Amino acid sequence: MQTLLVAPVIEELLFRGFLYPVMERAHGAAAAAVASGCLFSVLHAPQYAWAWQNLALLAYVGIGLGAVRAASGTLVPSTLVHAA
Repeated sequence: MQTLLVAPVIEELLFRGFLYPVMERAHGAAAAAVASGCLFSVLHAPQYAWAWQNLALLAYVGIGLGAVRAASGTLVPSTLVHAA
């Protein structure tokens, strides 16, 4: 149960709290969402035995979380979506 609550918070802090704003300032919101989403996927790759289908889905989810972050301007909505 704790993992279900802690992992989304830590991952969102890392990907959408730290990496996303740095990339957004340098390359814009769309590129930041795609790049942070792809890195999010690669982080989970060993967990899914590098299966490309799973990685593609995780990249899509990560890009979606980046879009939520971009639209809201805060980590709360993307963290709640991630935890859900």
